[in-house]
Amino acid sequence: MTRTARLAAVVAVLAAARAAAWADQATISNIPYTDIQITDADGGKLTYALRGRNYDKPMTEVSHLQVMGRTALNQAENQLKAKKPAEAVALYDRAFAQADEAWLKRLVRCRRLVALDSAGLIGRAVEDWLTIADETSAGRAAIVLAPSRLGQRGSAENAKAIQLLEGRLKTRNVALLARVKQMLRELYTVEGAADKIALLDGAGPAGGGDNGNGGTTPAPIAPVRVGGEGLSGQLKEAQDQINAGRYAEAADNIKARLPRYSNADLPTALLLRGRALELQHQKSGGGDRSLLLEAGLGYMRIVSCFDPSTAGAPEALFRAGQVCQRLGNKVAAQNAWRLLMERSPDSEWAKKAEAALGG
Repeated sequence: MTRTARLAAVVAVLAAARAAAWADQATISNIPYTDIQITDADGGKLTYALRGRNYDKPMTEVSHLQVMGRTALNQAENQLKAKKPAEAVALYDRAFAQADEAWLKRLVRCRRLVALDSAGLIGRAVEDWLTIADETSAGRAAIVLAPSRLGQRGSAENAKAIQLLEGRLKTRNVALLARVKQMLRELYTVEGAADKIALLDGAGPAGGGDNGNGGTTPAPIAPVRVGGEGLSGQLKEAQDQINAGRYAEAADNIKARLPRYSNADLPTALLLRGRALELQHQKSGGGDRSLLLEAGLGYMRIVSCFDPSTAGAPEALFRAGQVCQRLGNKVAAQNAWRLLMERSPDSEWAKKAEAALGG
């Protein structure tokens, strides 16, 4: 190789190194990418170019970014990486104000949402999340960005989040509605709003009434049909007790009679008892986790001991997933819902499971 050729090769290497040094960077699924160009953050996904090809990755897989020439954003990312979310939020706010392109504002908002959630600023986090959902027609990648860390009981952040989420209860997007209800249920539990939790589970203003103690009685849960017939006498009695808000009484009565129920009535009895225990848990402010555990075990007894085609079995599996989620085991909840979609794909509960999974 001649001297000129060697010189040209060195220049080419240095030019490539300089280009790489000035390129955008991202850590995605714990893999660092150091020679990319970030071009968008739409639909809950990060779009970037690498070696002439465009790629989309869910923002949930992105843990760190550096964008060429965006000092405030890069500083915010470094603070977030250093586990200083409050400092990161202030820098993201500055980066958002400085952003002069729509795609960059979308990127900053997505990343700021992570910092807000980590900082426990649930009100602002929900505000950013709903904006992202609106911009993307509430697709799956956007919905899973929902914040998870709640504020302290009685905090302004919780109040703001509740107000924003309650404003979305009329949305026609099934997946978004499911996540909104889930977040409201968690916030209501922290705030001790058992009456509102009961309303989320199916009651509406026209479905409940004054219980004589200044509270609101949840609307009746839908009667479970066995063999095309209505509830038997004892089960109807338990149903009426639940409708009247006498949850502990209904749960205890059903438990006492469990050995005497027929195989045809037993799934319905377990289902009704589970609902009574859940409502008792909600009414008490969510402090006694043993009530949820007992409800979940009853639901799973239906799932494991009876055929999937048994009346009440799909609902039991769906509600078992809900119980797991409320107990903090999201993996078990998702497994239950996926199993439901496999076992009873045409049921209304499978559709609810799909929505709960964000699909």
